[in-house]
Amino acid sequence: GWDKLRFYIDSTEKTVVSGDQPWTRSFYTLIPGSYNLKWEYKKDGSQSYGDDCAYVDDVMLFTP
Repeated sequence: GWDKLRFYIDSTEKTVVSGDQPWTRSFYTLIPGSYNLKWEYKKDGSQSYGDDCAYVDDVMLFTP
């Protein structure tokens, strides 16, 4: 629970994941416009265990 992957839409945090987690799907609906999508991984540096990383896979954007 120390290292965290955070996902933001513009400056609003939408998801925080920490520790060994199974693959999950997340869905967000956005109205037409411009957005800044940001994934941020921060490691606290106190301990090293497992992969010490985060994976983001299969990002899909759809337009109506």
